[in-house]
Parts: sequence; C-alpha cells; structure tokens
Amino acid sequence: MLPPRLRKLARRAAGLVDDPDGMGQAMLRSPKLKEVPDQLRASLRNLTAMVNGRIVFVPAALGFGREPSGQVRAELSLVAADARSGRILWRSVPVATGATPSAALASAMAAVLPLDQ
Repeated sequence: MLPPRLRKLARRAAGLVDDPDGMGQAMLRSPKLKEVPDQLRASLRNLTAMVNGRIVFVPAALGFGREPSGQVRAELSLVAADARSGRILWRSVPVATGATPSAALASAMAAVLPLDQ
C-alpha cells in the first residue's frame, strides 16, 4: 500500500493506529540494528494488521548535499522489515546525484526500484 492510501487509512482509524509519518522510523537507519525497536514494532504491527500485511518497506532517512560539480546528492536509507517478528530483512542506502533535489531522489529510488518509464 502506498503512502497516500496508508495515511488515509490511519486517519480513519485514529486511536487504533499511529500516524505513519510520526512513528520515529529514522532510528532504522542504523546499520547495526537487526530488529525493529519495541514501540516502533508495535506501531508497524498495528498498521500492517489493518491492511492484512506483514512486510513493511520503510524510508528511514533522506539527506541532500552538494557535490563539487554543483550537482545535488541524495542519500536515502531504506529498510524492509517483518512487522510481526520485528526482524530487519533488508536494507539499502542508495546514493545518486541530479540537477535538482527531486531528480537526485528519483535517481536514488530508481537504483533500488527500477520501474519502466
């Protein structure tokens, strides 16, 4: 389920599930982390139960900077985790450059999730 639909679902179930944009998922960017910490795990488990899911794909962090060439550099931290067990199954930190922040981010995402244009 993509973010806009997930946000809508969370708003409709206020009090049952946490806001997906305010769960503290930035802690997942730590490369040494092997399991999702308890409070975040509970929030993810509740949210995935609402959609009958199990695996979550979490954008943990995003940073931008400038390259010496003038290009914008995007560094994105992505994590896939099992919401029931809390195990982190996969992580990636794609880095890409582009003329604008949105172009750099699109390139970083394309490195992980290549979609036909």
